[in-house]
Amino acid sequence: NPALKTAGLIYNPGEPNSEYEAKVLQEEAGKRGITIVSQSVANSGEVLQAAQALAEKKVEAFVKIGDYATIQAFNSICKVGLENKIPVYSVDADDIKLPGCLATIGWAYFDDGYTAGQLAVRVLKGTSPATMPFEPLTKTDLLVSQATARAIGVTLPEALLKDAKEVVG
Repeated sequence: NPALKTAGLIYNPGEPNSEYEAKVLQEEAGKRGITIVSQSVANSGEVLQAAQALAEKKVEAFVKIGDYATIQAFNSICKVGLENKIPVYSVDADDIKLPGCLATIGWAYFDDGYTAGQLAVRVLKGTSPATMPFEPLTKTDLLVSQATARAIGVTLPEALLKDAKEVVG
């Protein structure tokens, strides 16, 4: 959505991975003129109320990062998204199966597993892991939900549908 100006983020700042990913999201969103409105939670039991609070603040989308609290209660974010016609985006491919999740863009698990296997073969053939450089994951998969788009009144552009690895519903 090129017109997106605000996105809601629910995360647990007590998780170092979440704190890091939230910071990266803030920086990248800022480069695109998007304000991230954050709501912190201590556990998955607080996610529904956090999503409702962000909906009341009129966020234009929800974004999920790799946060264990929101992973366990992501269906609550999707529920609030559906009720308020707010698009919900995730980094976990399996989330596309949940009603209310509009799209996921995340790591291509097959490609990542294949790359990990190649690294393992190198180690098994005698290369010391200490001498191997870090290799960040670079390939992602886009999945979109036509059913959620219809439910929240969003029209998915043809170009987006063409770029998607999978279009569900």
